[in-house]
Amino acid sequence: MNSAPELTCNVTLFREHAVTSLVTNITPNILRWNVVGSRKTMFDSLLESLHKRCLELLELDLFDCTGLTGNDINIICKFKSLEYLSLPRCYSIPASAYIELRNMSTLICLDIFEMLTESTLAMLEQTFPTVGTRRTSIWGLRTRDFHA
Repeated sequence: MNSAPELTCNVTLFREHAVTSLVTNITPNILRWNVVGSRKTMFDSLLESLHKRCLELLELDLFDCTGLTGNDINIICKFKSLEYLSLPRCYSIPASAYIELRNMSTLICLDIFEMLTESTLAMLEQTFPTVGTRRTSIWGLRTRDFHA
């Protein structure tokens, strides 16, 4: 893995040592990393190792990594170039922890569906003014309503 700009892995069947090996041997040039389904094999320490190894990461998708905790938001905030963050079904991360992400000036898209109560969503809408269902742009591009 020397020059791949992106890596997508469905690691549902990976054991912890395989995910550890993946993180410790990944090329530092990686820009996009998708490690879906790492349930109980992706932990705070591995995310910290990923941060130290891949400083220029633009996209991080940790869908269904239930071993991650609220501490991981602090680690994620250390990624200085991160634009896209996906953490759906990371149930051990409390919704209140996501407020820390407001200080990430590079973050364009935060994907955290299937885990928010109405009150938590309202809190995040106040913190991140571009959250909501009626937007006129996405990723800096103008959109319009579609009516069937």
